[in-house]
Amino acid sequence: MADVTDEIELIDLIRNIWKHRLLVVIVPILFGVAAYGISLWMKPTYESTAQIVLSNMDDPVYSDAENAKALLLSRDTLAPIMEELDLPFQEVDDFKKTLQVEGQSKRVAITMKYSDPKVAQAVVDRIVKHFMEQSNAAYLEKRKWVEEMRRSLLQLQQATQESLARNKAALASIEANPHLSNEEKDITRARLIDYITRDEYSLKDFIQQIQQIDQQLLSMKEAQLIEQPTLPRRPVAPKKGLNAIIGFVLGLMLAFVYVFIRAYFEQYGYRLKDDRPKAAGA
Repeated sequence: MADVTDEIELIDLIRNIWKHRLLVVIVPILFGVAAYGISLWMKPTYESTAQIVLSNMDDPVYSDAENAKALLLSRDTLAPIMEELDLPFQEVDDFKKTLQVEGQSKRVAITMKYSDPKVAQAVVDRIVKHFMEQSNAAYLEKRKWVEEMRRSLLQLQQATQESLARNKAALASIEANPHLSNEEKDITRARLIDYITRDEYSLKDFIQQIQQIDQQLLSMKEAQLIEQPTLPRRPVAPKKGLNAIIGFVLGLMLAFVYVFIRAYFEQYGYRLKDDRPKAAGA
């Protein structure tokens, strides 16, 4: 038989698909229904999330997203919460696997996925409150330190102003003092002018520092909870509809594979039978 190939023509494939149309329809439906049914038996997973905007107080922990993430997932944070809520985890690391913390710039989001929606909300709430308490305490301490620095600068400013006023008054009294010689006046005048110049420079520097601190105090912001951990109403997994679609597509693919393989072997098998006598005659 000349020019014989093992290729299956497209028209033959279509005919075979039509021939096994019930299989092509029923198998995907069965797979889809099975996947949906299995999803119904799977334990649902709920998700609760909270978001925090970090403080801008220039703290190495509470103003940095990466360090904040490490603190939120630290053993010191999680162990008391696991004990308080009586969570069924053997180790803190097992508890940590249910949590996800994402940080970008000054924003941090913490999420828990768990089978009980109330527990998921309670855990996220406890973690967020613990972090906010520590962050706000650090913020108040930082602000207190800045305010004390401002008070110290104000005291130095007041003392410098008083020194400047005294030196100017002393300079004026020297000029009007008839008991001093010109040489004594020159020496005293030079010394007082030097003091006045130094006081004026220091006073200007103190004013600039106080203005910078005032600006810093105005711009300092404590951490803010911008998204409260809510009680999830619907599970995030399993996704029954998606699983049913995946099962349907998988069943359809298997049905097509079966049809193609069967069509191929039917055609190829007949050809082998036809070729055996010729091989024996040769």
